[in-house]
Amino acid sequence: SRGLGDVYKRQINEGVNLAEIPAGGTRIPPKSLESTASDQFLFKMEGQKIYKLASKYLPDFFYGALKKYNFNLDDFQMVVPHQASQMGLGLMRRKLNIPTEKFFINVEQYGNLVAASVPMALHELNEAKKIKDGDKVLLACTAAGLTLGLLGIQL
Repeated sequence: SRGLGDVYKRQINEGVNLAEIPAGGTRIPPKSLESTASDQFLFKMEGQKIYKLASKYLPDFFYGALKKYNFNLDDFQMVVPHQASQMGLGLMRRKLNIPTEKFFINVEQYGNLVAASVPMALHELNEAKKIKDGDKVLLACTAAGLTLGLLGIQL
């Protein structure tokens, strides 16, 4: 496969504390906390707030990227998003006006596989022969905080 442009990305800092492990490392080393504060070492995520933040920024980000590289959604045979949650993906698909048949979701089988979700989805599409040589695929990634990334590839 080959890239169809640079990775288009944006870091949105207002969500920096919405998904985190507050303690650990040198900022709050384990020895500095009482045992009653052990929950500070657990992953915390405010999913609804992250979804609202993504809803606010994702449409302009998504269509801005397509415009920057002179593409439109019809140029792509498939959109492969980060598999965060089935409900969130369905809402985003509708918000972005992407047809169901072009928007791949497999989170119901595997759950959120974090960074592995997009390559695993791409592999599954390839194995099922739902994509083929020459197809253009749009990879849509998100990360905690909120970081948005979009990359078009041609197989």
